[in-house]
Amino acid sequence: MTSQDLYVGPTERPDKYRLVRLEGSGGEAALWRAEVDLAGASETVAVKVLRPEHQNDLARISARWAEQAELLRFVTHPSVVGVREHFEAGPPHPARGECPDGRALYLVMNWVPGLALRDWLLLREGREGTVAGLRLLEQVADVLEMLHSGRATPSARPVVHGDLSPGNVMVDDEGRAVLVDFGLVRLASHQTRDAAGTPGFAAPEVWTRGEYTPAADRYGFAALGFYMLLGTPPPDDEDEVAEALFAHPFLVNASSAAVEGILAGFSADPDRRPPVADWLALLRGAASTSARTVPPTTPAGAGRAPSPTIHAFRNGHPRDATTRATPRPAAGESRVERTGTDAAVDVEAQLAECRDGPGERVWSALLSRQWSVLSTWWTNHYGGRTYHVKLRDRSDDWVVVVEMRFCGEDSSQLVWASGAGGEMTECSGELDRWLALL
Repeated sequence: MTSQDLYVGPTERPDKYRLVRLEGSGGEAALWRAEVDLAGASETVAVKVLRPEHQNDLARISARWAEQAELLRFVTHPSVVGVREHFEAGPPHPARGECPDGRALYLVMNWVPGLALRDWLLLREGREGTVAGLRLLEQVADVLEMLHSGRATPSARPVVHGDLSPGNVMVDDEGRAVLVDFGLVRLASHQTRDAAGTPGFAAPEVWTRGEYTPAADRYGFAALGFYMLLGTPPPDDEDEVAEALFAHPFLVNASSAAVEGILAGFSADPDRRPPVADWLALLRGAASTSARTVPPTTPAGAGRAPSPTIHAFRNGHPRDATTRATPRPAAGESRVERTGTDAAVDVEAQLAECRDGPGERVWSALLSRQWSVLSTWWTNHYGGRTYHVKLRDRSDDWVVVVEMRFCGEDSSQLVWASGAGGEMTECSGELDRWLALL
């Protein structure tokens, strides 16, 4: 303890909480990590402190915070942060010292040890991070369904979180998703003139009408799903959402019904948005079947002899001379999907000169005549321009999608491949197995 230690607490116990570290600050409040002595030991808590510039609006904000605290006391769920108390008292002050003039609001919550979802994702890249993130969304969906169903309140009224975002979902040390910062929690349906939320994650009606309903949370949940896959908030335009979302390797082969249902989560019409559990089921179902093939227990190409054409090529058989008929697009150009003959011409132009990596593997598979190309396209995702090839096995109707990055004119690097019963891989050896090149 030093002379710099600051304390806060209710009037009857003004030194109850010692402020340890400022963890974050928003437009309305600051969040502190704090300690409280319980039975001779210190326990960590989170203390939300109203910023001094809002003193003139203390009464209105105090009433809202009190309502939020009372609402959250009804909610007992491991994925909802617990509220300890709410009080109005003097500003932070030294221990046993005089309190400065003025009043402040405080909301004390349980401390959640862990990382915000946005930080958690930065440490988990690739397929495994995405799969683990989708499991976290299942937990978020479970608690939102409870809140929206009315099971959280004695009156059976739905509760709206109001500000779903990657900063308001914590992943604790046990790997559990916990909703925090219920600063905009409401009893549905609620309208206010003071609309607030996180840009990119708040529903359109929040900004235009100050309307907080379960449907607004459903939009925020869909935006979380978009963020989980692509690492950015969704664009405002639904067509741009579709273009970005369904270029992701998990979803490139989604059915038209799945595409329609998933996009409904981003609809400007609140009535079109499906419940969060239903929306997540659509997303995960589309991801697990995006490369529609035989059951995953059956290895791709099992019982099929490798093509002599492939072996001839691998033993130095020369390729046909080709001219790059389709130039590689410049960064920033929008996705252009080629199908049919155009795709065949494009894939030859891009891959015929590749001497290693997935480009060489895909070209070898096409030379075997056991695979045909369905479509090709470019995207701006995953650290630069990437090239996608969608292939179909002629005999078994398997589908594989390969995403690659070019390293010069004759070399390529695997980013993703999806296939073999809905599996995803970043391993070239696994891609060889799917294409029966081993």
